[in-house]
Amino acid sequence: MTTLYKILTLLFICIISVQSIAQTNFHRFYYQAVIRDTDGSPLENKDIEIKLDIESQNGVSRYTETRDITTNQFGLVNLIVGDNASPSDFDDIAWGENKYFLNVRVSFDGQTEDLGRSEILGSPYSNVSNEAVNGTPGAQGPKGDKGDQGEAGKDGSGVNIVGSVWSPSNLPSNYNGDVGDMYVMEIDGSGWVWDGTDWIEVGQIRGPQGPEGPEGQEGIEGPKGDDGDKGDKGDKGDKGDQGDQGIQGIPGPKGDKGDDGDQGIQGIQGPPGDNQWLSSTNGIAYNNVEIHNSTTSGRVSLSSSSHVYQLSPEGATFTVRDDNTYKYGYYGPDEFGPTSNNSIQLGSASFRWSQVWSNNPINTSSDRRLKKNIKTTEFGLDAIMQLNPVEYQWKKGAQKPMIGLIAQEVEQVIPTVVTHTIVEESKRAALEVGGRKLTEENLDIYSISYSQLIPVLIKAVQELADENATLKQRVHQLENK
Repeated sequence: MTTLYKILTLLFICIISVQSIAQTNFHRFYYQAVIRDTDGSPLENKDIEIKLDIESQNGVSRYTETRDITTNQFGLVNLIVGDNASPSDFDDIAWGENKYFLNVRVSFDGQTEDLGRSEILGSPYSNVSNEAVNGTPGAQGPKGDKGDQGEAGKDGSGVNIVGSVWSPSNLPSNYNGDVGDMYVMEIDGSGWVWDGTDWIEVGQIRGPQGPEGPEGQEGIEGPKGDDGDKGDKGDKGDKGDQGDQGIQGIPGPKGDKGDDGDQGIQGIQGPPGDNQWLSSTNGIAYNNVEIHNSTTSGRVSLSSSSHVYQLSPEGATFTVRDDNTYKYGYYGPDEFGPTSNNSIQLGSASFRWSQVWSNNPINTSSDRRLKKNIKTTEFGLDAIMQLNPVEYQWKKGAQKPMIGLIAQEVEQVIPTVVTHTIVEESKRAALEVGGRKLTEENLDIYSISYSQLIPVLIKAVQELADENATLKQRVHQLENK
C-alpha cells in the first residue's frame, strides 16, 4: 500500500513541476486538496475560505494569500498559489538557498481548521534558473568512452479499471485478477487498486457528472396485477326520491250478487221524545252548556261552567276558567295567540312540547322601554370557559343525538339562565286535568334558557378582542425597538 501511494505522489509532484516551469510567472505553483469533515466525508459543493502561508524553516511568513473557493462534488479544490501575485511579492524568498513550507488553514460555517504545514518541493525552485548568472563557457572536453549497458529494468504495471461496486465492503475478498486492477466506488467516486494481496484506496477517480441523457422509450406494459382485497362496506346512501305511482291494475271481475236477506220484524214505535234544549237568555241551553247567538254582532258562542268558545267574523276566541280566573286565547286569519300580553305560557316544565317548528327565528321582546335595573352583565369569557358542552340522548322519546349543557352544572356558573321547577303536592291536582298525569321524574325539573347565553358569548368575544388588540400593540412595540 505504501509503495503504490509514493509512486502516485511522485507522479503528481512531477506533473506540478513541469506545469510550473511552463508558466511565464515562475513563482506560482499548483495546490490540490480534498476537504473532509470530522467524519472523514468529503465536503461536497461547499463555499470555503482557504489561507495559504509560505513560511521559512523557522516559521517566519514570507508570502500570504487568502482565496474564496467552492469544492466540487468530491470535496476537491484546485488552485494556483501566487496566480495573482507579481514577482516582487516573492523577493524575500530565496528558493535555491533555503527550505520553505506551505501552511494551510480552511474556514467554513464560522469554523477554522488548520490543515498542517508541509515542505514545498520541486516546482517553485525552477525560479532559480531565471536568476542564475551566466558564466564564461568552458572548452569542450573530449568524448568519453562508451559505458557498459545497464541491467534491464523491471516490468512496470499500469492501472486497469475493471468495474464498479457500491462501497469498499462490496469488493471481492478473494480476488484472482491482475495487479493494478481497479474498482470505482459508486458511493463516493474513489478508486481501489489490487496490489496482489489487498485492495488499496488511491483517491477520487470519478469525473464530474455528465449531462442527463435523453429519455428512453416507454417500456412494454407489465402483466396485470392480482386483484386487491375487497374494500370495506361503504356508508349507507341517502334515501332516494319517491318513485312515480305505478299504473293502476286491471279491475277484477265483478262478483255475483248475493241473495237478498229476509226482512226483519218491525220494532214497536216509541213514545215521542222531550226537547232537551231549552231557551235561555242568550240562546239555548242543555246540561250546563249554552249556545249563544248575537244577532247584532254576528257572534256565536258555546259555553260551559269552565270553558267558553266564541266565533265571530273577526276570528275565534276561547276562555279557560282556572281558579276563578278567565284566561283568553285568540285564533284569527293571521294569528293564534293570547288575548292579553305576557300572561299565558305555552307548555310547562312538567308538560313539554317535543319540538316546535318555525320558518323564521323566534322574536323575543327586548325594548329598552319595557326594562328596568339595566346593568352590564358580570358573566363573560371566564364563565364560558367553565361550561362543559356535552353530547347526549334522551332516555325517553326520540333517540336522535343531541348537543347541549347540563343544567345542574350551568347553575353553579351562570344561575340566571337556569330554572329549577318543583311541583308542590298542593298544585299537582290542578295540573292533572284533561286526562294529564304527572310522573315522578316531572315533579322536579331543571331547564336552561339557551337564548340568554347569547349575550354572555358576545361579551366573551369582546374580551378576547380587547386582549388581542393589547397583544398586537405589544408585538408592534417589540418589533420597533
